[in-house]
Parts: sequence; structure tokens; C-alpha cells
Amino acid sequence: MLLLPADLAFTWAWAFLYWDIVGPFGTSGDYSEGTEAA
Repeated sequence: MLLLPADLAFTWAWAFLYWDIVGPFGTSGDYSEGTEAA
């Protein structure tokens, strides 16, 4: 699968958005523990 620079940037943008929701600021795993406690 070949990605153009624009498509790649778009994909990364959604990846970071998803990570912001379910990652450090979400309820998935140990990251939320330390982040919300700080």
C-alpha cells in the first residue's frame, strides 16, 4: 500500500487524535494513572 505524503499526514493526525482519547488521557492501561495523578 502506497501512501502519499498528504495521506500519511492525515493518517498520523487521526492516530494521534485516537491516542489522545484512549491513550494517556483515556482509561487504557497505566498511562492514565500517572497522567491524571500529575
